[in-house]
Amino acid sequence: MKKVGFGLVGLMVLATLYYFTLGSTQIIEEMKKEINKEIQILKVSGFTIDDREVKEKREQFTITLED
Repeated sequence: MKKVGFGLVGLMVLATLYYFTLGSTQIIEEMKKEINKEIQILKVSGFTIDDREVKEKREQFTITLED
């Protein structure tokens, strides 16, 4: 019974390590791709993107509607 408990704890530790090392960077890259797609759609729809600042862990910009 203890071996099963240690095995489960070990799997949880490995999953946590994976998420915080490789998994989170994959998620961030996928989110950046989706954000860029949505920004392109907004530009075609009459919006402008101003003051776009892209850093490693964050992205900041202003969206304005052109009438």
